[in-house]
Amino acid sequence: MKRLSTTTWASISTVTGTGSEIRQPLGYAMAGGLLVSQVLTLFTTPVIYLYLDEFSNKLSNWSRGTAPEASPAPSSRKQAAE
Repeated sequence: MKRLSTTTWASISTVTGTGSEIRQPLGYAMAGGLLVSQVLTLFTTPVIYLYLDEFSNKLSNWSRGTAPEASPAPSSRKQAAE
């Protein structure tokens, strides 16, 4: 970790240093906010997009009146190959 963003340095300097007893809760709030925003951005948002895409596909299939394609049973695949 050679480089840290300015916001991270600001939260670290708020928690430590001269007079940090007064600014310490602010530093913890800043660091916690950074951590929560990273988790939401990196993990939660893509999962929500995947679920919305799946829901959209199901909704468009339903509106067209088509059922999702099911794969044939394994026994019928063997018979088709022979």
